This record gives sequence, C-alpha cells and structure tokens, in this order.
Amino acid sequence: SATPGAASSSSSPVIPRTRVHLIPVPEAGGASSAECHVPPTGVKFGDRLIPPTSAFMSNTPSRVRSLIPPTTGNLGAALGVPCVICFAEDGVLKTLHCGYKAHVGCLKTFWSQKVTTLCRLTNIRCPAEVAGCTADLNDIDLRGVVSAADIASAERHVRDLDEQNKQLIDDLKRQSEEYRPMFLCAICLVEHEIEGCCTLPCGHRFCFESLQYHFDIIVRERRLNKLACPADGCGCNLRSEESIHIFRQCLSEDTYHKLHEFLTRDNPHIFECKHQGCEERVFLDDGDDYADLACPKGHRFCGRCDLGPHAQMTCEDREEEAERERREEEVQKDTEEAWKSALALGWKPCPRRCTFGGGYKAAEECDHVTCECGFEFCWDCGIERQVALAHDNRWHKPSCRYHTRPEEVSERPVWAASCPACKLMRPGTCCPFPPDDGYPRSYISRSSQRRRTKQL
Repeated sequence: SATPGAASSSSSPVIPRTRVHLIPVPEAGGASSAECHVPPTGVKFGDRLIPPTSAFMSNTPSRVRSLIPPTTGNLGAALGVPCVICFAEDGVLKTLHCGYKAHVGCLKTFWSQKVTTLCRLTNIRCPAEVAGCTADLNDIDLRGVVSAADIASAERHVRDLDEQNKQLIDDLKRQSEEYRPMFLCAICLVEHEIEGCCTLPCGHRFCFESLQYHFDIIVRERRLNKLACPADGCGCNLRSEESIHIFRQCLSEDTYHKLHEFLTRDNPHIFECKHQGCEERVFLDDGDDYADLACPKGHRFCGRCDLGPHAQMTCEDREEEAERERREEEVQKDTEEAWKSALALGWKPCPRRCTFGGGYKAAEECDHVTCECGFEFCWDCGIERQVALAHDNRWHKPSCRYHTRPEEVSERPVWAASCPACKLMRPGTCCPFPPDDGYPRSYISRSSQRRRTKQL
C-alpha cells in the first residue's frame, strides 16, 4: 500500500484523502512487490471504486507511486469526477474551493460570461451552484485561469456598458421631458396631460376638475344611479367598493362624506325612520318583518312604504286597502255634503235613523210631525212626542224653543206609565231630562261614523 505524501490544505476537497489499496498481481520471474497490475475492474479508493478511464489506469503494468487527488487550486486528472460546467472527464481539470472540478477553458468562459451579464468583476457565483455550492469564486479558483489582461479587458467592458446605460437613461429622460402625452377630456373638451388625470376602471380619462363638477351635482341631487362613467354609451358602474376611492380623489371632503352617507342609506338592510323630524336608522336582519319596524325613539313604521306599520301584510295589500278607504271617505264626504245641503233647505233626519231617512215640513205646519216609519217627534229638537205628552215641556231638549227650564217648575219629576222612556227605567224611577245632543246635525255625523265603523 502507498502512504499519502502531502497534507491537506485549509479548504478540504469533497473527496477525502485516504490510502489506496492496490491489488498486487505477481508476474513470472518474481516481480518486485512495488510493481503491480491494475485490474480491469479498477482501483479501490477508500470506499469508492475508480474505473480505469485514465491513461495510467489500464491493464498494462505500471508503477503506481500515488493516487492522492490534488489540493484546491491545483491541476490534476479527473479521477472519475467530471467538469462541473461541461460534465466531461477528459483533459486536465482544476479543483475548486468546494471540491468540484472544472476545465480551465470552461471556467474562464464561465467567468467571462458572468462578468458580461452582471457588469461586475466580483461576487461571481461558483459554477457548482447548481450542485448546491453557495459561495463565490475566489482568487485561488481563478489563479492561472484569468490573466491580468483578461481582468483589464473586463474592466473596460464594464465601464463601456455603464457609460452606454447612463447615456440611454439620459436620452430617455430628455425624451420624456420633450414629449408629454395628451388626451381630450370628454366633459370639458380641453386637452390635458395624461399625467395627473383620472383614469376610470373602464379606461376613459377625465380631468379631476370636470369629474368634481359632474359628480358634485349628482351627489347633491342624490341621483345615486348616475354614479357611472360620464362617457357616452359607457355606463361603467362606480358604486362598487373597488371604485369608491375615485370619488375621494375628485370630490371635496364634505361632498364625499355626504355621498358615503347616501350610499349607507341605500343599503338594503338599513332603513330610515319615516316619522317626520326623526333621523334614526334601523338595521334589518334577515328574516325580520320590514313592515313593522321600530326606531330607537319608539316610532313604528314600514321600511318600504309610507303606509306602515302593517304587520303580516304586504305593502301591495296595504296600498289596496288604503285605496278602498280613500274611495269610501270620498263617498262619505259627498254624502255629508249632500245632507248639509238638505238641512239648509229645511230637511231633517228621523231621530230613529230609519230607512226613510227623514223629510221636509212647511213653516206654517205644526212642529208635531210623524215620519213615514210611524215615529212621532218634535220637529225642533227631535224628542219623542209621547215623552213630552207624558210629562211636560221640561222634557224638550234645552236648544228647543218649547223647552221649559226645570228650575221654573216646582213639581218634581214623576214616573209615568205612558212614557216610553220611563218604561226603560226601574219601576218608580222617572226618566231623566234629555240632553241637548245637537240634533239634527249630530245625527248625520253619527250615522256616518257608525257606517264607517261597521265597514272597518
């Protein structure tokens, strides 16, 4: 066996330095033990079998002096480790700091390409980066590969590229200053520079002054459905959350806050109190009855119409009901007007409110009248005639011209068997004096109210 003849450098290669175990093959005639044949299968190098690819590893007997790999930066044979750049094993390779090997020509070409691409001479990554190396090429790696002339040429090349890039940047700046793209605002019809304009999501451009004027009118008039692109035929909706920032840029602060408030009110889950003067709002959860809402101040209303609250009833049904009530009120109003006209002409209703309604009486006729239904009453106050006949004139109403005040009569009221009103009282209890109830006008309004209540 052969013993290593040199110590390892500070940067150890990937392939460890170890002893080489040779398999001696005796020759005829008693060959020296220092001479041996390399078997066709190769040479065992540590735990690795080196194939017979090199010139000195063949079936021809030769004197093996040492098979230790060269240290970092030295030149040597491939020994089965290919070039990390071209992956070939022929020729002389240089061992890099990471233990990988590369041809001198391949390494020089690699360095030149990187310098040209990166425009720098330092911080050039190792070609073994694809294999996991994270370090840069050092001076030892490039010793004997890159000459001083190569470095000077590379420096000149980098300087030339820097000058070209600087000149290109200066030319672009000068061109941008000389040429400023313009556009025609579709609102004010004036050309403006594109820089500093407002470009909507649809691609149409406008100046901020025109947009402010346009949308300020829309917000003040609360036409939120017009919050769209002003260009003819576009109609791009700008009410989405992605576009609301446009209004912050082109509207004043007060107008923007007002727009934000309008959009909040336009939320289908938020309802404003319908009570006059109330500014409270109610948030409606899914499943709540919008027809019967209550604000924090206690006002009840419908969130979708002005006829609320109408719990468990749709707005359409409530509108139909309100229309019927309106028509009935109109009919009732016309009827009351007709009755008032009739009263002015001398007509009076029957106090019994019979189906005959009432009638007329000539001025010269007696005030003791009888309706077609058979009811006898006083034409002046409407009191039943049998009540007044059973007692006296105290039982006429105070507004009647035939009425006698009770304090003018000393006789106390007495129960009368022939009085229809006394028959409704307990035995021995006289009926009271009739109050003044506003006959005949009150009978008309009572009839109307009773008819309206019956309909409801």
